[in-house]
Amino acid sequence: MRIRTALSRKPALAGAAALAALGISATSAVSASASSSPMPSPSASSMLSPSASSMLSPSTSERPNPRSTPGTRLSAPASPSPYASSSPGPYIALANTDPSAASSYTNVNQLLNSAAVTEAAAYQQYYGYAAAADQEGYTDLANVWRTVGQVEHQDHYTHEITLSGLYSGSDNIANLRIAILQAQEAAKAYERWAGEAPDHEAAHVLRKVAERQTVAADLLTQALDALQGQDGSVPAAPEIEYYQVKVSPEPHYSGTFFTELTGASNSALAAASWQWAEYQWMAKVAVSTGQADLGKLLSALEIQEQQNWNWLSNLAGYVNGVQLNLQESIASEQGAIDMYTAWATRSDQLGNPSVASTFRSITTDEQGHHQTFTTELAQVQSGN
Repeated sequence: MRIRTALSRKPALAGAAALAALGISATSAVSASASSSPMPSPSASSMLSPSASSMLSPSTSERPNPRSTPGTRLSAPASPSPYASSSPGPYIALANTDPSAASSYTNVNQLLNSAAVTEAAAYQQYYGYAAAADQEGYTDLANVWRTVGQVEHQDHYTHEITLSGLYSGSDNIANLRIAILQAQEAAKAYERWAGEAPDHEAAHVLRKVAERQTVAADLLTQALDALQGQDGSVPAAPEIEYYQVKVSPEPHYSGTFFTELTGASNSALAAASWQWAEYQWMAKVAVSTGQADLGKLLSALEIQEQQNWNWLSNLAGYVNGVQLNLQESIASEQGAIDMYTAWATRSDQLGNPSVASTFRSITTDEQGHHQTFTTELAQVQSGN
């Protein structure tokens, strides 16, 4: 059963009222989110032993993760989806999610995976905006962003990936093969973006992130060899560099390069979001199948992708003041509405009314989010 929230089902509410409708008090929401780390990673580390978990967390003061509440996340599928394909194909994070591209997709699996790219990106976007709202004293608004982000990831992304059967719920070897290919393709994408960078700093950051993808692919290859009994053991997690999300008065770039850094798909931030969500999924599978060392490695890679997102966001000047962030949230939700409307129509054309119904249901959620952010913007602009 898919998880829904009152935020996407009731008329738009603002601040504390929106939280109350979700059954969350402002006080409890603040205590659940207080930490020096603005965007925690809901990794499989919480499922490991205390000693293993301590190897993955930057500090014992990291805030509790509201996204790991029992009963709020769909589990990975134990059997293949009827919509699954035998190969993930090209790098999925580079999918074209413009509504006009709907006719280019030849099966619902492609539609589901491309939509999931935007949902992983939306989650990171809204948690970045929540960090900015916290810094500016808009605590209730920050928690509204977090709640919407949870819907985008826990509900929409998880349901789409479950239906597409992209990842296995039990086969670590199959998952590792996909992860290696995706990391290799991510490295190529970051190198391409680095080559198009307008300045040295941007080129440096993008090439560094590309290097991390190559390292990840190598570590995952070693893990695959170990699981297949070929050689060695699952390698230790890489050292992780941490970055605090910074609030910028305005974006640092514009035009094509800014879109390449920040678009909902086919962008550096989308790639980091996609890799983050992939590693989180696979880490849970590893832990649930008794592969604790693999779970630690994948969780560490997940955390590194979160930090990659933070670093790339800071480079782009992506997270701004609350008014601009709300305007961007409204635009993002409108983009999602348009995409899902086109994806539903295309699913019907491909003879799959069930997936079309899923997309239409998500469209309703996105319409609710759009109205919520519109109301929040009016409240902020009026000074209330």
